Amino acid sequence: FAMVWSARDKTLHGLNATGRSGSLMTRESMVAKGRTRVSQGIEAVTIPGSLSGWSALLEKFGTLTLAEALAPAIAIADGGFPVTPIIASLWADEESLLLKDDGARAALLVDGKRAPKAGEWFTMPDLARTYREMGSLGPKHLYGGALGRRVAEFVQQRGGFLTPEDFAAHTVE
Repeated sequence: FAMVWSARDKTLHGLNATGRSGSLMTRESMVAKGRTRVSQGIEAVTIPGSLSGWSALLEKFGTLTLAEALAPAIAIADGGFPVTPIIASLWADEESLLLKDDGARAALLVDGKRAPKAGEWFTMPDLARTYREMGSLGPKHLYGGALGRRVAEFVQQRGGFLTPEDFAAHTVE
């Protein structure tokens, strides 16, 4: 969500880029899994709308390209950052969950074995690569493109409800 006041046209603009639930999430699919409510985890994953929101705001009000706006995040993901004590504690709380998934283990754990400790330097090269792709290929890479297809496939393999068509249908209001 964003609210932006435009001094140029003296107008308040609202933006909703939240993503919807996957189209495979139906009452029947939840009952078939024995669910009476949405659990935490992969079943609760919705279409990620932030990229579409950032892009829409940059297009309407920005002075930077998407690639330029993502550059600082890319630099931090590539070069790394010191893990703060609070984040280290929260990360450690999820370590057993992260250890259960090959991708999470590789991307989010030190040597694929443990959560980073406070003060440790942590890099995220896969995140940097993905941000570079988004910057060069634009939002369509996620919403209707190869990245959206990869994410939908990943989510479905783990029991979630997103489809490539859900990504392609995503809109910003």
